[in-house]
Amino acid sequence: MDSVETYVCLRCQKGYVPVKGSDGKSVVQCVCPPGTFQNNTATPKTCVPCTTGSFCPGGDPKARKPTDNIGGNPMSCNANNSTGLTTKSERSTRRADCIAQAGYVLPATAGAAAQECTGSTYAPAFNRLRTCLPCQSGLAAPLDYTGAHDDKLAVCQVPPGKFWELNVVRDCPKGLYREEFVRTDNKTSIACKSCPEGWTTKNIGTPLKSLCNVLLPGYQAGWGITFDPSDFTKFKAIKPCPANTYGVANTTYGLINAPCKACTKNLYSLEASTNFTACLNPGGFGYTSEGANQCPDGFWAAKDSMAPCEQCPEGRTTLYVPGNGTFQDAIEDCIVAPGSGVFNGSDTNPWSPTDPTNPNTPAKQCPIGFYTNNDTLATSNTCQACPNHGSTTAPGSTSCTVCAAGYGSGFALRGGESWLGGRSFFVSPDGNGAAGVAGPDMNALAW
Repeated sequence: MDSVETYVCLRCQKGYVPVKGSDGKSVVQCVCPPGTFQNNTATPKTCVPCTTGSFCPGGDPKARKPTDNIGGNPMSCNANNSTGLTTKSERSTRRADCIAQAGYVLPATAGAAAQECTGSTYAPAFNRLRTCLPCQSGLAAPLDYTGAHDDKLAVCQVPPGKFWELNVVRDCPKGLYREEFVRTDNKTSIACKSCPEGWTTKNIGTPLKSLCNVLLPGYQAGWGITFDPSDFTKFKAIKPCPANTYGVANTTYGLINAPCKACTKNLYSLEASTNFTACLNPGGFGYTSEGANQCPDGFWAAKDSMAPCEQCPEGRTTLYVPGNGTFQDAIEDCIVAPGSGVFNGSDTNPWSPTDPTNPNTPAKQCPIGFYTNNDTLATSNTCQACPNHGSTTAPGSTSCTVCAAGYGSGFALRGGESWLGGRSFFVSPDGNGAAGVAGPDMNALAW
């Protein structure tokens, strides 16, 4: 018997599209349309929209059997878990719908990973470029730039030593400089900064202020003007500038325009100084943003260090004389006060350290029963035990003014006699007044 093809009328569920038979009329299978894929976890299974960043060709339009590709497979725009590609919206149907994200461009070959823009290049979001766009000639990305390479203004900036004029990058002229990158939409991009008075640069396009190191003609070291002390409305030219001021660096004409400038608070300079860096801090005065301030008790600062005051090691102090820092200009000036002694907790004998003269060794008040009796501050004090069974009333004592526990300094005997003279006496524990003198054999003579 000859075989006969039989067609059965089918009705597709919502979301599916029919696959027609050879007669072009009957439905032989239902598949997901392009832009969707089959959700196999749903009950019943349904066609859902293809997500952003993927494309879905849909089910096989020639599907016949249930085992054929009915639901289609979603395909990511980014190959091998890469990034940089996406789609404008859901329901994309083909790889050509994939576009590049901000800072990326399309791969050189279809199906490869997107190309990331680096250095002085950029690419806007949702582009179909094959290569990153370079910055305009003269503009560049800052060396420490870490942002996305999608914003032309953020990536392409005016480099140091340049300025922005009529959409053209130009070199800073001689005598001018710029140290930082600046965006072209920043109003400061149109001008460079001037070198300090009396100085210029060797070349154009100077990227550092420190390169303003060429003296202008007509300037000479140490020249300047100052006020006439008898009439503050008058100026007088001097050579050189006096101490604690600084002047221009070369011979100049019209000194009214280049007066000697005073160093800031409490800083000093030598005669004929030519730069503010010649203004330094005196010993015992720590440098601050406003100049120099004398260090308080317990702090010191080295002369010319231009550093803040440093605190003395624990327990040490300094001799503070208002307006005079000569007793506070070295760590050796961190001294041990009377009643205190050097103390090193990490030493075998903390109260008698191996290096008592080291100014970095901390100090501490002498404990009860010990003292230091020097009348002035010293760099090295060692606490001494009170002699002859003496003691002290409190930590930090400078002398032994009481007897140790169980000892006395003298008392009346029977018949009105008394023994004095600084020798120690033992008081009997029964408290009845019986006593004796501690002799050389350390045995009390009792009655």
